[in-house]
Amino acid sequence: MKGMWPELHPTVKTDKQTLSVHLGPAWCLEDQDVKLAAQDRVEIKGSRITFAGKPALIAAEVKKGDETLRSSATAPASPCGAARGAAEPRLQRHPAMAKALIGGGVLWVALLCVAAGASAGEAVADVFDRVHRSVVVIRTTELDVAENGGGPVKMTGLGSGVLVSTDGQVLTADHLVHAAFEIYAEFPDGARVHARVRAAARSADLALLQLDRVPANAVVAPLADSDRARIGEQIFVVGAPHGFGHTLTVGHISARRSLGDDDFPQAEFLQTDAAINRGNSGGPMFNLAGEVLGIVSHIVSTSEGFEGLGFVVSVNTARALLLERPTAWLGVDGVPLRGDLLRIFNLREPGVLVQRVVERSPATALGLRGGVAKATIGGRTLIVGGDVLLRIQGVTVAAGGRAREALAALKPGDLLTVTIVRAGEVQELSTRWAPPE
Repeated sequence: MKGMWPELHPTVKTDKQTLSVHLGPAWCLEDQDVKLAAQDRVEIKGSRITFAGKPALIAAEVKKGDETLRSSATAPASPCGAARGAAEPRLQRHPAMAKALIGGGVLWVALLCVAAGASAGEAVADVFDRVHRSVVVIRTTELDVAENGGGPVKMTGLGSGVLVSTDGQVLTADHLVHAAFEIYAEFPDGARVHARVRAAARSADLALLQLDRVPANAVVAPLADSDRARIGEQIFVVGAPHGFGHTLTVGHISARRSLGDDDFPQAEFLQTDAAINRGNSGGPMFNLAGEVLGIVSHIVSTSEGFEGLGFVVSVNTARALLLERPTAWLGVDGVPLRGDLLRIFNLREPGVLVQRVVERSPATALGLRGGVAKATIGGRTLIVGGDVLLRIQGVTVAAGGRAREALAALKPGDLLTVTIVRAGEVQELSTRWAPPE
């Protein structure tokens, strides 16, 4: 029986009428009402417990004399935040665990983890059933410059995301939404909800969306501690590859990498062999406890199809950049100008060439202008003719971390100032900061 008990033992506090169980930070206990009805009976009402993100049962025992009784639910409780369906208690004999004196008797309390995740017999299919309603299909619309130099044209995008809070926060990939002026999230039941960018970290390909509302039967996905993820650990990805929504692919963590390149300098990646295709971007990678380990970013391929090299930004990166201290979103699609590009554009200091400006964004309020025509420079297609962003709050954009910190420190009503080059002249633009709500 030893292997069936959780590693963290509860402590028990009692008074004459009420028994309370302190579970510690790794446990989640909701709507628990445990009362001592008599010295030889315990009544449990509305118990819901998870241990390390896995559904579990609570079992309360009373020992009087030589007889031990247990009162326990007959079915697993729901994970925290989900609908409850508690069963009627029953009494049976069972070994005891922790104890507390109540009157002349001894009350024994035990917590039995009966659903220890896929590692203890729960199939991937069962975990998928628990979490797939947290995954959304993301559809976007953005404006681009026509190849022939004509007016702007609308482009649509497809990806995935995952609901991570009860108030409608969704994690996704930045490259999917950073230039979009219209974003919708589609849930498995068909609900289609408008969303807007709340925060973004281009340097890690992460974005946080805010939904206008949360459908009644939506599920919030718990977040893992990705630092504990192990190479070789089995995982699964849920997303909308090529538009086929809520598709599951299974694989393993192949490696842990910090690529340290110019595109994603702040990202820690979990490499995986789980199949990833167009439409999976922004979707979650789950462990077998049903917790989000990371957000799908990109693949490396010579065929433009999946070749077993998928890269997922760790959820701990998302915590640091989007949840704990959100990185501000300006609403600018830009290309860093350094090296040869710096000389081509005849600039004295590094900058960001503004490609597009998202409607109704802070960049629009500043008056930033995007490019007007496409040109191929050094084998790369750029939209040229727009502003070049040099400094934010006096901090050069070349110092990416410091510039992001300057934006993160802004409070509503603070003055936001940027320095740009427009038509060969250095100018300053400013507005009162009004972050996306």
